[in-house]
Amino acid sequence: APAAAPLGRPAEREEHALREALLALFDAAVELTRAQLLLLHVDDVQWGSASSLAAVGALRALRVPAVLIISSRPVTPASPCHAWLQQLRGAPHTCTQRLASLTPEATAEIVRHTTHRRDCADLAAAVYHHTAGSPFYVHQLLCSLYDDDVIYFDPTHGHWAWHSERLRDMPLAENVVDFLVARACRLSGDARYLLRCVSVLAEPIRRKDVAMVLGDRADTLDVDAELRTLCELGFVRAVPHGRPPGGDAYAFAHDRVAQAAQALCTAEEARK
Repeated sequence: APAAAPLGRPAEREEHALREALLALFDAAVELTRAQLLLLHVDDVQWGSASSLAAVGALRALRVPAVLIISSRPVTPASPCHAWLQQLRGAPHTCTQRLASLTPEATAEIVRHTTHRRDCADLAAAVYHHTAGSPFYVHQLLCSLYDDDVIYFDPTHGHWAWHSERLRDMPLAENVVDFLVARACRLSGDARYLLRCVSVLAEPIRRKDVAMVLGDRADTLDVDAELRTLCELGFVRAVPHGRPPGGDAYAFAHDRVAQAAQALCTAEEARK
């Protein structure tokens, strides 16, 4: 057989790497199902490219004892994956489940679990009022209330407490992205600058790519310390990367965080 042509353009290399990864995933899926039922979860397919969606379709076509869960945000007819999702919904052995926001009762249960207090009706009501039951927003708001000392630990009584009057005066953000932008604006100058810079990078965000984007600023910025700060505050998270997996790569904690970070960029930074 003739030798394979060398891969030149970045898109070709990326496509080749995707095919190799999928072949490995298919082999692993077949091998795992020899002994047990397999559950696979593919999240955020609304961001998927045509090749990625085709790969998920091929994975679904595998005749192995497996359950495949595919998650997507609502998409418009103009979205590349809209037709793909419509076709998937009409396929045999497919069940569609629309996930709703948390109920006030479920939100209150999260607040009770977080504060270890049953008498938290005012705090739970304020959290639900501001978040409309978005699980990610609930988590971010509780973290922000702690950062702002609205929620605090009362050593005298040995439990968590909050300032009810400050809860009533909290400004109401239009959406979670606006809220995250406001929270990011309260970061230190270096952490905020780093968050804006990494927003232009594809995930996984590798340490060497961060240094490249920072340029000369990398010499004066404690990148590792600021990345740890962003992790601790829930903006990014460390992810395994490479073989063997290492801790030198990061991803945004949520796609809404990435949107907020990009909103911090100036027009000039976005062009770069």
